[in-house]
Amino acid sequence: MVSVVQNGNTYYFPAIKELIVNMAAIPAYAFQSIVTPHAWKINGVVSIGAHAFEGAQSTGRVVSENDIRPSEISFDTSGLTTIGDYAFASSVIYTTDLSTVVNFGVGIFAGKSMYGLTLVTIPSAGLASLFNVDSQAEDIYAVVVGDDTYYVPNNFASITFVGTTIPANAFDGFTTLRCFNEWRNGFCVIPNTVASIGAYAFRGTDINTLFIDGDATTVASNAFDGVGIGDLTYSGVLTSSTFTTLFGTEKSSLSRITMKTATTIPGFAFAGMNLNDLIFEQTVTSVDGNAFENAYIANRYITYDSGN
Repeated sequence: MVSVVQNGNTYYFPAIKELIVNMAAIPAYAFQSIVTPHAWKINGVVSIGAHAFEGAQSTGRVVSENDIRPSEISFDTSGLTTIGDYAFASSVIYTTDLSTVVNFGVGIFAGKSMYGLTLVTIPSAGLASLFNVDSQAEDIYAVVVGDDTYYVPNNFASITFVGTTIPANAFDGFTTLRCFNEWRNGFCVIPNTVASIGAYAFRGTDINTLFIDGDATTVASNAFDGVGIGDLTYSGVLTSSTFTTLFGTEKSSLSRITMKTATTIPGFAFAGMNLNDLIFEQTVTSVDGNAFENAYIANRYITYDSGN
C-alpha cells in the first residue's frame, strides 16, 4: 500500500506497478492522488476532466537499493482538445504539448515546475491562468542554456507559440517577463506568423528589446501598455501611427529604432519622439515633410534616394 497525505488526512492506495489508460474522455478526479512506481501510459485521450491527475505521483522504478530510476511516462496528446481545472496540479503527470488544445481550465499546472510548453492557442484568460496566479504573483527569472537565455515563470523554461493570434491580456502581469517565443541576437521576437495582438497582451512585462518580425495586421491599442521597450527592430509597414498603436504613451521609452524593410517615411511617423538612434536598413525613397515634426534624433542612419 502507498499512503498519501492531503489536508491532514491520510489515504491509502494500492502500489500500482504500471497504469495504462486507453480512453477518450478522462473524467474529473479519475486519478487524483494515485501513486505508481513504474510507468504511466496514456493513449488516445481527447478530454481530461477537472482534477483528473491532481496530486498523481510516481515513486520511480527500484532496481536496487542504490538504483532508483525515473518512472516511464508516455502521454499521447495528438487528439487532446480539452483540459479541465487543476487537471495536472502538483502532479508528476503532465504534458507540455498543448498544440491541439483549445479549451483550457484554470490552474492546470498549479504547483508544478515546467520545462517547456508548446501552444497554438493561448488561454483566453491569459497564460498566467494555467498556473493559477494573480497578475502580480508569478516571478519570472532567467535560465541560460548554452548561449540562449530564457525568461521563465517558476522553472518555466520556454514558450513555443505557433499560432496566429496573441489574445488580449495573454501575458498581462508577468512583471519580469523579458522574452516571448524566441530569443534572437539579444532580442525578444514576435514571429511573422502572428497576425494580431490583443489589447494589453504584454502589459507590464519587462521586455526591453523587441523584434517584431513582420507586420501584424491588427495590433490593439496599448498592447504593450506599461512596457518600457528601449530598443525596437521592426520589419512591418511604417505608418504615421505605427509607434503610437504599438506602445501608446510608452513610445517615449524608445531610444533606438531599426527599420528592417521600410522604404518610405510617412507624415508624423516620428513626430515628437526623442531617440538616440534611428536606422533604416533599406534605401529610403520618400520622406514626408512632417515625418520628424518636433522630434529629436541624435543619430540618423538613413540612405535616401529620391529616385532622380
